[in-house]
Amino acid sequence: MPQVNINMWEEFLDETNERRLITALTDAVVSVFGEPIRPYTSVLVHGVPQRRWGTGGVPTSDQP
Repeated sequence: MPQVNINMWEEFLDETNERRLITALTDAVVSVFGEPIRPYTSVLVHGVPQRRWGTGGVPTSDQP
């Protein structure tokens, strides 16, 4: 069934934000497929340190 994976900077995550994100992403899937899909929807939040994330060939932690 639906599985939503999100990668984001670990520094932006805390217990409150993680819970809100999981709820909101599940609600988004339910808004498309209907309430019966809710119990089968998985959300995985992957926190990646900024030093391991690069954009344009530059680690994000080195960008202004």
